[in-house]
Amino acid sequence: MRLEIELTATAAAWRATYDLTGAPGAIVLPPRELPRQAAFPLPPATEAQAAVATEAHAALVQAITPAPWQAVVERVAIRQASAADEQTLGRALFAALLGDAVWQSVSQQAAGAALDLHLALPTAAPELHRLPWELLHNGQEFLCLDTQQPTNLLRTLRLPAGGVMTPLPVPVRVLFVLGGDFGDAALQEGAGFLALLRHLRTPDNLSINSRVLVKASLTALKDGVQSFQPSVIHLIASAPLDGPGPPRISLPDRFNRAAVQQHSALDLVRTLREACPGASLPLLSLHLGAARAEVAPLLATRLVAEGVPLVAVLAGDLSNYAARLFARGAYEALLSGQSLAVA
Repeated sequence: MRLEIELTATAAAWRATYDLTGAPGAIVLPPRELPRQAAFPLPPATEAQAAVATEAHAALVQAITPAPWQAVVERVAIRQASAADEQTLGRALFAALLGDAVWQSVSQQAAGAALDLHLALPTAAPELHRLPWELLHNGQEFLCLDTQQPTNLLRTLRLPAGGVMTPLPVPVRVLFVLGGDFGDAALQEGAGFLALLRHLRTPDNLSINSRVLVKASLTALKDGVQSFQPSVIHLIASAPLDGPGPPRISLPDRFNRAAVQQHSALDLVRTLREACPGASLPLLSLHLGAARAEVAPLLATRLVAEGVPLVAVLAGDLSNYAARLFARGAYEALLSGQSLAVA
């Protein structure tokens, strides 16, 4: 069963519409008008924005947590949040996006069957993409960890006209790209995923056809794509923790591998288009080390908007069971001829 939620902008609010497919009977979920500031309380970017915060926003902040909302969001962003912080944030996002009444209707129809929750966000709404929707909490459990009502959350963007996702060839060709060497502390967890996934085999003895690039510049990435023609690129790199403008990743300089260059999503897509002209772009799997939590979703959004058909973000480490389970499941699905979205 699939629940599609799409957020669109109106003059003063976000409008959420719901489409539940696969239900045994008809179900009508009326759209909701979500006041922008009240429904999605974000840390104000400037003092001027803070000064015009609405009364509804202040009331919601006071209702969900005694601590300043900005501090809660910031702790999540820098990966220093407590379990209480994560539950508080997840519960607030759930209340804004779904609410108990809508979720009860969906749960009754799903009746414990796996539910694919597709969340479609406007491309030009970074304030929405930076929120950790994966923390949605129904008051009892995080939706993505609920065994009573299994829920798989997938963020989606509308593909450009004519955009399609072609089936992947089997065996899957994966180009692992490490934006440093194996001794880089910031890339240790990503390198651990590389070791886990590169030697993965299914019960049918299927394995990944892979190649590894170490300390890869953008030019080396282009050359690797041209020669190997991967269907998936698993990119392990660091990202600046702060800085103006769109999110960027750090890769070694082409001529001085001891130095680094910053590259935007547009830089990556241009390189991929040059490497495979006239062909579909490879899928991307991102692991951005210790970057702020919102960097990878923002970068993924830009990559999809520029033409990459699907981007998976691996934000956990090898000590996180859910992260290991997702990574294994994603590549097992690929090895079995399924799409990455199935994972």
